[in-house]
Amino acid sequence: MAKAGDLAGTNLSYAETQDRVETLVFTVDEVPDPARNGLVIFDSATGYFINNNLPPNGITITSEVIRAEQRDLIGFRTPEGVEIIS
Repeated sequence: MAKAGDLAGTNLSYAETQDRVETLVFTVDEVPDPARNGLVIFDSATGYFINNNLPPNGITITSEVIRAEQRDLIGFRTPEGVEIIS
């Protein structure tokens, strides 16, 4: 996560914020090691590329993700088995 708002080279304790990163949470039993650049599809209009995995906590693993463009989903299938064509 990138920090924004701090003035480099100062010690003035200005407030800092972090950019919001979208995440998906998987159970380790079902997805023990989500693959970087792997594509997770929810429906014909919603998918995410896995960017970075955070350390697992024994039950779940959280992945930082990037939302996929509609054109990235074409040719794949939804969880219901419907091929995405447009």
